Amino acid sequence: MSWSKGHKRNIICLPCGAGKTVLFAFMAEQTTKNNKTVWFLVHRQELLNQTIETFSRFNIPTDKIVIGMVATVANHLSDYPAPDFIIFDECHFSAAATWTKIINAYPDCFITGLTATPCRLDGKPLGNIYTDLLVGITANELIERGFLSQYKYFAPTVSDLSALKIKGKDYDSQSATELLSQRAVFGNVIDNYKKYADGLQTICYCSSIKHSEDMAEQFRQSGINAIHFDGNTPAKIRADIIQRFRDGEIKILCNVDLISVGFDCPDCHCCILLRPTLSTALYIQQACR
Repeated sequence: MSWSKGHKRNIICLPCGAGKTVLFAFMAEQTTKNNKTVWFLVHRQELLNQTIETFSRFNIPTDKIVIGMVATVANHLSDYPAPDFIIFDECHFSAAATWTKIINAYPDCFITGLTATPCRLDGKPLGNIYTDLLVGITANELIERGFLSQYKYFAPTVSDLSALKIKGKDYDSQSATELLSQRAVFGNVIDNYKKYADGLQTICYCSSIKHSEDMAEQFRQSGINAIHFDGNTPAKIRADIIQRFRDGEIKILCNVDLISVGFDCPDCHCCILLRPTLSTALYIQQACR
């Protein structure tokens, strides 16, 4: 309907866990049946692996589909067949330079962006890129229908955050790390984990790599199998860590923003938010894992 009204660039907004990748894998397949070329682009290695797995699970041929990383494709545009239809996963990042390089290279291409959070902390308007916003089913409706889990939300006080400094548009990560790396805070976090989520598979979001490393170590010292990983962790090791988490061997994954946006892990039963943020989008993305 949006395309028929002349909108060649639109955003589809669906909640975390609604199945955006599955939905648009099907749409990509239908597009290729008309002999069109589709690009399905993501911004993280973990999301790339998830997308490839989704196409494989549904036996969708990819001879006319490019599944790739935004940065890689942007830097090697001539290496790929020109697209008729581009699908951007997590399109709230579309204002970034690598994304706009692709968008500007194909001004006549149909483009659909997928996201649960069509907003940016820096205030850059997505309306300069997309001309239509289509909002689908809500998270509450998906919960009521049994497609998403009910949840319990706890807000224990582990530290006074009122003194946190702001850097740019968000809290300063160094300031947050110093505040949240105090021994008393580590103790409060672990005590609350044991009180509310003892033994559950958990993703712990931290304020910095150092904070994440230290938090994982504190969990281990308390007899809880936790591990830190980040963007510098080699891809094979990252994949192995995630698999061991899904298998239940690792109980807690400590990271900063590595597995916040778009990461699909139904084996996760708890999230610990130790990464104070002013970003509504980041908060929703992390809390909805």
